[in-house]
Amino acid sequence: MSSQQPCKACSGTGDKNGTPRVCPTCVGTGQVARGSGGGFSLTDPCPDCKGRGLIAEHPCIECKGSGRAKSSRTMQVRIPAGVTDGQRIRLRGKGAPGERGGPAGDLYVMVHVDAHPVFGRKDDNLTVTVPVTFAEAALGGEVRVPTLGGPR
Repeated sequence: MSSQQPCKACSGTGDKNGTPRVCPTCVGTGQVARGSGGGFSLTDPCPDCKGRGLIAEHPCIECKGSGRAKSSRTMQVRIPAGVTDGQRIRLRGKGAPGERGGPAGDLYVMVHVDAHPVFGRKDDNLTVTVPVTFAEAALGGEVRVPTLGGPR
């Protein structure tokens, strides 16, 4: 899995010294008010700090001041029986961590099921096509049918 994680070089601050300054535009809130007339206003993310509330005076070389860097890790995921092609499996709290120490999000695993050379699938049923001659069908006979555990 590859995702954005807090930058290890700057500890997620975005500043190579580790001490970003408070954004003077939004005074650390990460939002600016936009008056629309009529006695009410709307808020937007601060354009200078991009909603972080902090500005890196000396941007980190690794993350270019964002505080986040690409990271990869390997996970083992249990795929339940009966899963279909294109189905998503949700793993709560296993995604990338949030901004400024926020909780980790959810990880979604997209499942791709390859076709089997012998067996097919119809809904939740396993299917197999076995050739039977007319004589075997009309008079009866013994036919070997492949199974997941071997021929029977």
